[in-house]
Amino acid sequence: MKIAVNASFLSPKPSGIGIYTLEILKIWAQMPEFSTHQIDVFSPVKIPNWDKNFRWIPLKPQMGRSTSTHFPAIYRHWWNAFIFPKIAKNYDRVYSPSPNSGKIPQQIITVHDFIALSFPRQHLLQYFFTKFRLPSLLKSSVKIICISQQTQKLLHKHFKIPLSQTKIISNGVSLQDFSPSKDVLDLPSQYILCVGLSLPHKNLEVVLKAMPSLKMDLIITGQTQGKYKQKLQDLIAKLQLQQRVHWWEYTSTETLVQLYQNAFALVYPSLAEGFGMPMLEAQSHSCPVVVAPTPALLEVGGAGVLVADSHNPQSWVANLKKLENNEKHQEMIDLGAENSQNFSWQKCAQQIAELVLNSSSANSNV
Repeated sequence: MKIAVNASFLSPKPSGIGIYTLEILKIWAQMPEFSTHQIDVFSPVKIPNWDKNFRWIPLKPQMGRSTSTHFPAIYRHWWNAFIFPKIAKNYDRVYSPSPNSGKIPQQIITVHDFIALSFPRQHLLQYFFTKFRLPSLLKSSVKIICISQQTQKLLHKHFKIPLSQTKIISNGVSLQDFSPSKDVLDLPSQYILCVGLSLPHKNLEVVLKAMPSLKMDLIITGQTQGKYKQKLQDLIAKLQLQQRVHWWEYTSTETLVQLYQNAFALVYPSLAEGFGMPMLEAQSHSCPVVVAPTPALLEVGGAGVLVADSHNPQSWVANLKKLENNEKHQEMIDLGAENSQNFSWQKCAQQIAELVLNSSSANSNV
């Protein structure tokens, strides 16, 4: 069987869907089930030389995902809409780890979230794609993978996709097998951590407004650009937090592990998510987690999270102060570690492989 993997969104510094894709491909390359099949990965970034039957098909570097400009996204949407469907005719099966693909009948596709529909100004291009192109693309696909029950629920709500065409396959937990960096980091004596791209739906304002009532610092990792970054910087200045809020725009995997392991807690105030990967990463590295009551975060975080009001800074203060009790702090570490064991990239990759390789299960309600 000839299989095409659409990784046109990969960038040299992957996050989110990029990490999801690489984790799956890494496991596929080790699975004997793929040894007799040809897998062509279409990507602007060179993939590791995992196995002889995994072939990298290079795309133009400017196609890679960028948060600083819309041009790569426009070019990528054009390629996916008009070029990739023609290429896909040469393949028995197509797997797209992102819904940003073309209308391809033999395609299995993963849908992660519908944040663009809730925050159209934040993702204008993605909003128009999701609103007008995605419905026909999804309806033509063999199977749609949803990364959470919440994603499946919203898929059915927005597009009336029958549940029989979907399958829930949860993400795994990244960073489980990584050790912390041996570098000596200049870290505050006590800090809370916020991980991921900082966009308006991430709702960082509520945590910043809680900071004057807390005695610890805040470290924010991930890129932040444009008007939202300026808005956060203005708020930081207004609250006189310049010396207590630290921006780490991009961190290595090993450094991120070290940040998790030394943090007092991870704060996750997001108003919309499809899954919530940083939450599981923190749980797997002995870091308590406080989240907003966003459905996907409650679903995935399980009993291993404390829940604070999305818009009430004092609710975040109260929940973080609960963790000052050593017994409560350890309880949340233990509950989080137990919850994170329910998620595995091996299981995720295996379930997707079964859909890709088995046409009968791909077309049935499995």
